[in-house]
Amino acid sequence: MPAFRGRLLLIRVSNGASPESFTTISGMRSKTVRINNAPVDITDNDTAPWRTLLADAGLRSVTVSGSAVFQDDAAFATVQDLASRGAIEDFRIEFPNGDVFQGGFMVTDLTREAGHDNEETWSMTLESASLINIVSV
Repeated sequence: MPAFRGRLLLIRVSNGASPESFTTISGMRSKTVRINNAPVDITDNDTAPWRTLLADAGLRSVTVSGSAVFQDDAAFATVQDLASRGAIEDFRIEFPNGDVFQGGFMVTDLTREAGHDNEETWSMTLESASLINIVSV
């Protein structure tokens, strides 16, 4: 099984236009994608003491986080605008093997940080706000 370079995982934000196009958020050094499934516990006296979960139930979500070196570009300006307005926009997460997650996300955290002797960095957290289409290659 091949290994993949982390830098090839791309987080891209929509321009919100029609037809839609996506711009890669530049300067990203680290990225994390987490699929969350909130379980529904249906354990009863017959199944106890072992927990029983109801399949295909509960809430699903995708959380994307990342950090970057600040570059004054249009993609960052878009992310900053979305964060300040609490808006939902389409994002596209592209994995090196060709898998793609795409759908509406809200920027739930945006942090900029600058040490006196280091580069300016920023980090963000995206939370899914709609159905996320997952295309696996």
